[in-house]
Amino acid sequence: KYLNTQSPKRSSQAHTTTPPKRNNKMGSPSWFRQFQVLTTQNTKLLSRKPFHLLVLLFSSIVSVVFAWLAGRDATNDDYGDFPPLTNCGTVDPFYVAELQQSAYDDAYAANDNNDDYFYFDTYEIFKSIPISLNESWRLGLPIWLLTLGPTAVGISVFLILRDEFQSCRWGMLKAVDMSAHWLSWFFCFLILGAFNSLGGAIMTVALPQIHAFETVEFGIVFGSLFLLNMALVACSFFLAAICGSSTSTTLSVFLVMGIVVASAAPAIDVGSTYEYGAGSQVSTNTYSRHPGGSGGAFWLYGSTERGSIDFEYGVDPDTGFTDYSTISSLSVTQCEVPLVSFEQSRFFKTSAEKDEVPKEDIFLGCYVIASASSTHMGASAFFWYLLPQSHFFTAWSNILGYTSLPGNKFTYAEALQSPEVL
Repeated sequence: KYLNTQSPKRSSQAHTTTPPKRNNKMGSPSWFRQFQVLTTQNTKLLSRKPFHLLVLLFSSIVSVVFAWLAGRDATNDDYGDFPPLTNCGTVDPFYVAELQQSAYDDAYAANDNNDDYFYFDTYEIFKSIPISLNESWRLGLPIWLLTLGPTAVGISVFLILRDEFQSCRWGMLKAVDMSAHWLSWFFCFLILGAFNSLGGAIMTVALPQIHAFETVEFGIVFGSLFLLNMALVACSFFLAAICGSSTSTTLSVFLVMGIVVASAAPAIDVGSTYEYGAGSQVSTNTYSRHPGGSGGAFWLYGSTERGSIDFEYGVDPDTGFTDYSTISSLSVTQCEVPLVSFEQSRFFKTSAEKDEVPKEDIFLGCYVIASASSTHMGASAFFWYLLPQSHFFTAWSNILGYTSLPGNKFTYAEALQSPEVL
């Protein structure tokens, strides 16, 4: 079309003539058209990554199964059903006394009725008594297992975005709108995250013999998994934007390990703050299971009232000696172990100084030991605020704490309440 047909005298002029521009009446594609095309291309790209696609769709189902294996209701074949409770939500000390007497009789019979000393571990009896319906979740292991599914999604998203930065099509995509490009990826992960969370929530309904799943609304389980999924997807976008263009395998492995360790940090915090404080027991015959730190993964009901279990053994009529094979009477002596204010607890007091402590600094009655996620204060609170799994632990702390006693169901109304109100 642009062949030079001019005469030789005018050839130089014709050679420098610029061809006329085409009139592009179509214009550049709209933002929504770019978003639609990019979403389709991303879907095709994900279909060529079967391993990542399996993780993005089914990881929460696997994590729920693991949580079910670790958090199933413990059947107490040795000591019967869930124990009776006091008005404060603690185990009735009279029940503990009867249980101890029965265990003592069994141990004595197993010793062939020998009056000599035989081993009888009272503390093991105390530990065998469930103090809540969700006690298998107390140390946070099942909650951490629940987070592994969304954590695997976050790792998979980071690896996919890293490959996107390093792929050959990245140069071609620089001509498109960057917001349409990255939002198309986020939209794909949003849809996959919804299916992932839905599968996990359905699995909680299908699995039997787990009180924690039976007493919470289906939508709350789905919402907690979905929000954690999306939070970790956003974190993966952030990490990919900073380090995605790097070709260092060592850096990628380091970041993946960091994501795994961060997911376990709340569970480690729970295990390190919850303790069975042997020193908190008034005596070896006192039923007391109050930890030295937090209440664990969820709050723990407590009371300043203690019950000291006292046994009075019978007397052998032939010898006149104490007959340890029989118990003539059993009594529970109740007393109060008051709580004092933080200021009053900072220094040791003599007997005279104890009597001078103001009444407003002394507390008697029912109280609640906060969960580990509710005890973060100061600079450490900012660190936990940055971890999505920490918020997941807080949400499930409310669920497990509220449903830890019989008769409670965690509905949408409770989901809007703070831990203090619950």
